[in-house]
Amino acid sequence: MRETSIGGVGLLIVAMTQSVSATIVSFDDLTDAVTATVDGIQVTTGCNFQSEIGLNACTVVLPNFLATGATANFHFYYTLDEPASSDMVQMPSDVIEFSGGPSTTDSKRLAIIMHSDPDLPAVTPYGRVAENGNFQPIPLPANLPALATGNTLTVNARSDLGGPGADVPEPSTGFLALIGVLGLVHCTRRKRST
Repeated sequence: MRETSIGGVGLLIVAMTQSVSATIVSFDDLTDAVTATVDGIQVTTGCNFQSEIGLNACTVVLPNFLATGATANFHFYYTLDEPASSDMVQMPSDVIEFSGGPSTTDSKRLAIIMHSDPDLPAVTPYGRVAENGNFQPIPLPANLPALATGNTLTVNARSDLGGPGADVPEPSTGFLALIGVLGLVHCTRRKRST
């Protein structure tokens, strides 16, 4: 594996040989700080950066992973939605993106990105599932270009479990609550002194 930076964003480049490759990519967003492993090895760069559609993201690039002649320009999205216990049911909590090309050095690369807490403009996911707090298998897109001969890919993702009381309130909410409590204490003391 090799780590590099493109446009200030670190990426994990997984060194691939021409031999058979059964690759397992696992994303973990249990703490709202996306991490990833590739075949059990921790990705140390390319994670926890502000993405175009999410609060933070993690990118894994698999070079020479697609078959020769594979379509180079594609984006497919799969969403992990807030669970039924959340006040934001059917809202994407996380998005897994599969993309390829254009690349000046490798037209057969496959990039897999996990976007955490996305501000989605309008992406149409090829599938979705409610997050459950455990690692969940992410099905590959049906239209994903063919993988190079001998390559297999498994993608898993674990997301923080939303729901009532699970969301962290904005700092201003806590500040307003504190001001309200202090105001009640002040009023109570004033009444007692008169």
